[in-house]
Amino acid sequence: MSDPVFSRLRRELLVKGAVKTRIKRRVMQNIKNQNSLVLELSETRKAIAPTSEIKKNIWDHVYSRIHNPHATTALEKICSYLSPATYAKERLSQKVSYLPAAFPVNALPHRFIKLTAAFALIGLVVRMSPFLFIASPTVAESKVSLLPTRGEVSISVGGLWQPVSNEITLEPGAMLRTRDGEASILFHDDGVIRLSENTTIQIHETVDRSGSEEIEDTPTITLYVGSVWVQGLIPSQIKGLTISTSFSDITINEGSVLISEDDVMEVSVFNRRATAVHEGQLIAMVSGEKTQMWDGNVPLLKKVSDKEYDDKWPRQNLARDAVHRKEIAQMQQERRASRAGILPTSKLYSIKRVAETVDVLMTFGSDARAQKRLENAGRRLDEVAALLATNNNQDAMDHLSEYTDELQQLSENTDGGLTDFLLQQSLTEASAEVAAVQPEDDAYLLKLAVLEASTALNTTDGGINELEGILLMDALAYLNRLVSQAELEQVVEEWNNIQESLDILSDEQFPSDVRREVLALLNNFAALVQDHLAEFEAISPTLISQVAPYIPTPEYEPIVLLSEQELVDIVQGIRGRIFLYHMQRSRLNQLIVELKALSGHPEEGRILRRLYTELPNGPENFPDRIKKEITKLRWKTAVETL
Repeated sequence: MSDPVFSRLRRELLVKGAVKTRIKRRVMQNIKNQNSLVLELSETRKAIAPTSEIKKNIWDHVYSRIHNPHATTALEKICSYLSPATYAKERLSQKVSYLPAAFPVNALPHRFIKLTAAFALIGLVVRMSPFLFIASPTVAESKVSLLPTRGEVSISVGGLWQPVSNEITLEPGAMLRTRDGEASILFHDDGVIRLSENTTIQIHETVDRSGSEEIEDTPTITLYVGSVWVQGLIPSQIKGLTISTSFSDITINEGSVLISEDDVMEVSVFNRRATAVHEGQLIAMVSGEKTQMWDGNVPLLKKVSDKEYDDKWPRQNLARDAVHRKEIAQMQQERRASRAGILPTSKLYSIKRVAETVDVLMTFGSDARAQKRLENAGRRLDEVAALLATNNNQDAMDHLSEYTDELQQLSENTDGGLTDFLLQQSLTEASAEVAAVQPEDDAYLLKLAVLEASTALNTTDGGINELEGILLMDALAYLNRLVSQAELEQVVEEWNNIQESLDILSDEQFPSDVRREVLALLNNFAALVQDHLAEFEAISPTLISQVAPYIPTPEYEPIVLLSEQELVDIVQGIRGRIFLYHMQRSRLNQLIVELKALSGHPEEGRILRRLYTELPNGPENFPDRIKKEITKLRWKTAVETL
């Protein structure tokens, strides 16, 4: 229901029909009035519009008002000032309209340029063509890595020990520790260091010795406590793996050495050789020798007993060393073969050699050219390695002499300086890449070529003897492995092959350290032959008689000639007679007398060692003098043993 108010308003506001009509009529009237107004305005506009004559009069009047003759005169004057003179217009017109006279052009300069460009292009192609046939040298990157083998192994990171369960890369400064575990550290192709239980070491240098990187004069590792087994695969002319201990620095190039550090430091050489530096004194050890060092002692060389050879860890590590050496030798040969590129068996090989010659000819500078020739000589070794890998042994042997010939020519034509350095560096790197190779390996031909080249550059007899010694040591080490593998018939054949080489032992110029190592290997071979005596008697009785002089004498327990009290009485008597005098010179004279009287005594060494501890260190320096006598006695005993 609607609101009454709105209803009332609707009734009151309702417009009636008459009103609507009246409003509509008024609106229409207004519209008519508007139309009449528009019409009137149009008529008015037409009426007031000016004619053409009126418009012209008006514009003339306006123009007369805005025209200023003075302004026009000023502009004309400015124009005349800026306009060039008549003679200047003529010269400018001549220059603009000038056309050069046509004359014949000689085409010879263009032809000369074309010929020059052609020769330059041909030269560039010739210079770049060797790279199409010559394989670019590559360097196999390797890292020093830690490989845990069993148990707990830890590494110190920022002073915090972290366990290691997988193989990791080591950097200088790293510290390693084993609890009940063991670990191996692989030093590129140079060797391996194995950590025993409860061992702590620190890494100092990780240089790859087969490269051209400079080797710092720092130890490889420091052994703080425990035992490490070191296998070296480094030629003697390169710095070996150095183990620093509390009492000595031990360096291993080629060999297997056990080093233990505790209250007493002990070094045992199980294969090849090692050197130790103790208080400035160099001690050379060969296979089967060991020594102990502690504060203030005089190191003595002793024999490694058969029991020590039979212990589990040395026996296990010797077997690992054989496998590791074989793997490194195989890897080195494969690495060389991969760099060979086109082989002599290919039809493109002659093009490769021409490309090498062109590359050398297009290289400027004698040293740079020598470097190119050394690279080409290295490719000959790479090609031989690839041929050996494909069983082309005859082609490899025919091709191998080119390496030695190339180095010989370089050595003859050089005048010293950088070329000599590059030659020695090339030989050193080549030696490092074949150090692990042994006579049973196919790549031994490469090692022979490198050693012969090294000897050819060293014309002294000592160099030749050292080469023969290295080859003899390799052959004897191979014989020892054959006996251990029970390849007895092959042992007889190889033994007969080296009979003439054994004559070098009687040469006075033969290096003494190499002689000792050869004799140690012969002693080991003779002992192994004794273990298979019955088999060799059936195969070759002659061999048994030939190795008889090298059979090591059995070690007996030393017979104590003096009791402890007798030893004390002798030492106190010497001391009393020395200090009977008060003058320094008189005491030294009495010491000399006592040492002469002591010479040749069966217990001379024992008495000297006791004197070393009993005589005081005064102005006479008794301990140093006694120490020198002990050293003389040790070397005298060693010479008599040889």
